[in-house]
Amino acid sequence: MAPFSFRSKIALRVTALLLAIRWYNIVFLTLAQVALFRALHHTGENGPLLVYMVLVHALLIAGGSLINNFYDSEKDLINRPWRTLFERTVVRRYGIPLAFSFWMLAIGLSWGYSTRTGVFHTVYALALFVYSHKRNSLGRWSHVLAAGLAFLPLSGLGIALGGLPLDLLLFGFGLLCIEIARQSAKEARVLPRAQGSREAALVAWSSWALGWVWYIYYGPQEWILVDLFLLGVMIIPTSILGIFRTSTWATIADNTAKVLHALALFYLIGRG
Repeated sequence: MAPFSFRSKIALRVTALLLAIRWYNIVFLTLAQVALFRALHHTGENGPLLVYMVLVHALLIAGGSLINNFYDSEKDLINRPWRTLFERTVVRRYGIPLAFSFWMLAIGLSWGYSTRTGVFHTVYALALFVYSHKRNSLGRWSHVLAAGLAFLPLSGLGIALGGLPLDLLLFGFGLLCIEIARQSAKEARVLPRAQGSREAALVAWSSWALGWVWYIYYGPQEWILVDLFLLGVMIIPTSILGIFRTSTWATIADNTAKVLHALALFYLIGRG
């Protein structure tokens, strides 16, 4: 029985670690980087670079998630008690050492590739730490910073590949606005009467309007049509959330944004 008990204990801790580092976010980010790589029409010669950047970003995101779990443990005990208690078996004892080990390894790999990527990922790791440590004091800017940190790994890949074309940058800006609205809606899931309920709708409407200004001024382009569709869909749940300000509509807005990000991923894959 002892060996079985030991294996079970290890399996439970590995599962808790995977949940704590948000493995599903890492998988989605990996797919997004592959889709971006294909959309930029890079050949297999750059394949090792893609694997390199995917590994660096996975380590950075894993470390950031562990830090977030450590600082948000009390809040998470209220919002999702059972999962938080399960993750605590790893986070409380190993979370901080693992997080900094992941970050140091990622930064070392990044500097080993080039000075430019090394500087970028060092600043990114510092931004992750500041966000985790000071998020509660940032107010509404925490939503913008959280969304920006979610998209910076794609910028890092673009830097490593020599830059991103204007159309992909602007397409990414539309997705960034959807993510900002999602982060605002996430706050409203816990505090429906918080400012995030209306901020989500404001961001969705403002970015949709900017998209139409671009469309009218520069004419129809494939990426702007996709952005207008995605932002138009996001307007629906965020507007209802802004009116009724309930946790149910906050959850719907949050999940809608996740679906829209998945649709954008399929678009990039098809474009490649």
